[in-house]
Amino acid sequence: MEEVKTRLQQLRLRKLECQRRLRVLQQKLATNPRDRWTKRELTEVEELLAELEAEEQRYLREIKPKGGESHDADEGENSGGG
Repeated sequence: MEEVKTRLQQLRLRKLECQRRLRVLQQKLATNPRDRWTKRELTEVEELLAELEAEEQRYLREIKPKGGESHDADEGENSGGG
């Protein structure tokens, strides 16, 4: 159980890093819309973020039946989104 919570915390940190990188890439692309490398990296980071979110949901489903109500407090931290 602790291992799952640790993994979930690592996932959330990685998600935050991806979201931060996405914002940087979007700003960079706004200044130079023709930058193919930035577009490519943006797409890759978006795909990675989607994978991380799916993995996070799997871990949350794993915890929820065992953890009960404590899951709701965890979810509130990450609901800021964007």
